[in-house]
Amino acid sequence: ERTGRKFSWTDYLTTPAKPMNDNLQPELPLPDLEAVPTTDAHVATNVWPLDEHNVKLLNNVHPTNWKDPNENTRNKYDLVVIGAGAAGLVTSAGAAGVGARVALIEESLLGGDCLNVGCVPSKSLIHAASLAHSIKNTDHLADSGISITGSVNIDFPKIMERVRRIRSEISPHDSAERFTKLGVDVFMGRGKFVDSKSIVVNGKVLNFNKAVIATGGYPSLISMPGLEELHKLHIDPGSQARPYVMTNETFFNMTQQPKTLIVIGPGVIGMEMAQAMQRLGTQVIVLGRSGRVLPKEDEDHASIVQKQLEKD
Repeated sequence: ERTGRKFSWTDYLTTPAKPMNDNLQPELPLPDLEAVPTTDAHVATNVWPLDEHNVKLLNNVHPTNWKDPNENTRNKYDLVVIGAGAAGLVTSAGAAGVGARVALIEESLLGGDCLNVGCVPSKSLIHAASLAHSIKNTDHLADSGISITGSVNIDFPKIMERVRRIRSEISPHDSAERFTKLGVDVFMGRGKFVDSKSIVVNGKVLNFNKAVIATGGYPSLISMPGLEELHKLHIDPGSQARPYVMTNETFFNMTQQPKTLIVIGPGVIGMEMAQAMQRLGTQVIVLGRSGRVLPKEDEDHASIVQKQLEKD
């Protein structure tokens, strides 16, 4: 308040970035979680490395020391939306656009799966993999009268930096500041219903006429001995090489390319990442219980995809 300068996640980065080692991850410039407000610290455990791109992302979709609106200025909200993913953002903006008084509650990252751990980063990675595949497909190029001499070099850290950069460049569209300007009251915290017409967030009770629950879902680990323990080590892999367990929420934090990757689950998300990583040079193994890929899709369609994956 004295300086007029907003807090940034960079204010809490006390450890400078260190050179990458030969393992899957570098030594990470983690924030001083004791200094970060407890309401914000949990988001930093799933977003790394905290480089300029991820700091920009966090400053937009979970700004630290965010000041909740003064709910006393709003005796009652027409609509309270819990969850600021794609559904919650569209609902909030649409309702506010037609004059409704709207409160939007999010405890983690605005933008939800699509911006942070889904559509945006996955398609950025797939784009790079598609380019690499096109260049390496010499038969197809030769048929078009094009030839390439020399090898195709994959700079995986650069690819993942681009993924983080694109995500950060899109993040202002889903930012707390933008939705505040649209007339939405944004609350950064966890909401809990008091009764059918009120909800409490950060100790404040919000009254409402209607509520939308758009909290989405979270990945779950399968019941495999040791898997949960390895997953808990994901924040700081350290200097000793060991299996590294990721979910879709941490997959895009990779900064070094794994030599081998096991994908458990042959659904659409697993197949996207399996094909992309294989085309970028990682040896991928897919595990599934159904006996085929894409078990929820038509079998003839899935067969086409499986043949392409095996060819890759």
